[in-house]
Amino acid sequence: LALFAILVLIASVSCFCVNHNALKLTPHQRIPFFAILGIAVSFSVTFALIDVLNSFMTNIQTPQQVFLVLLSSVFTGLLFGLIFGILDTEDDPSARHALIRDERYSGPV
Repeated sequence: LALFAILVLIASVSCFCVNHNALKLTPHQRIPFFAILGIAVSFSVTFALIDVLNSFMTNIQTPQQVFLVLLSSVFTGLLFGLIFGILDTEDDPSARHALIRDERYSGPV
């Protein structure tokens, strides 16, 4: 778990240091970066949710359950990073306009 905590710190610092215009990477070259960010976000959200749920009732008790939650958060993070890297939505102006259009129909949570 300490390794994933370090991964979250590295991912958060790299978000401030990396600008896609400065690196001149193709979308497929950015997939590993997006995968690391996806793993970090998925890990953080999953374990925060588990901590909140465990404060009310004990759901995750054994090391096998912790490993399963860890493995699922890594898998979903990799999947999110792969999808975001392949779709290349940040460089596609039509996707940006579609997101802005759809944003008008959504409200704050």
